[in-house]
Amino acid sequence: MDTLKMGRSISFVAGMAIDADGAPNAYHANNIGSDDLANAGYEGHWWGLAINKATGKPYIQTGTDPCPGYYVSTTSLVNPLRDDSEPARYVDSNTVPYIALGSNACTAYHMAPGAIARVEYRDLVVLAVLADIGPSGKWGEGSIALANALGIPSSPRNGGLEEEVVRYTIFNRYYPASEIRTDDCCDLSVLSHWSSYLWPDLRARVGARVDNTQVLEGAATK
Repeated sequence: MDTLKMGRSISFVAGMAIDADGAPNAYHANNIGSDDLANAGYEGHWWGLAINKATGKPYIQTGTDPCPGYYVSTTSLVNPLRDDSEPARYVDSNTVPYIALGSNACTAYHMAPGAIARVEYRDLVVLAVLADIGPSGKWGEGSIALANALGIPSSPRNGGLEEEVVRYTIFNRYYPASEIRTDDCCDLSVLSHWSSYLWPDLRARVGARVDNTQVLEGAATK
């Protein structure tokens, strides 16, 4: 896979694995979640679940949460106004178009959670947010919502696309937002909930095109 570094952005072509992280129904103790529980870790070493620091055990959603009985699945990008135990702290794979990128690539290309990406497949273009940092060497991973928007099979267990035909272009925080094309992108109303991580001029352009845009207050600007 070739990676093209273009100043303050990178572009590469890869397949797409489906990342369920952040979805309230992603993981369950009985492995009935949308994704295999093994992808969240194992007893004593859970990398994909929110952990109660007092007990060392994963949080389990209660009756007031979206999926009672399921674990709370995490993402690298968070809403800091929410507690660790709340599913709403994390980016929901079911509803938010996001990508994941390997930790080594994030370091090498100065990318951080909250970066914006253009994802292209066939004649479709979707604007997404970098919401999860994956294992070193991981390329080509997207949320359930992103896969649905692109017409890619979106099951975390058996969906995705192995063929390297999806183009990802990721912009770091130094990239001039005025140069990011949004006219041909899909509905950005869900993505705009994380818009404290979008550059102000891009947020203004997005907000002008979307009804009832809500800006996430209090999020740390990258």
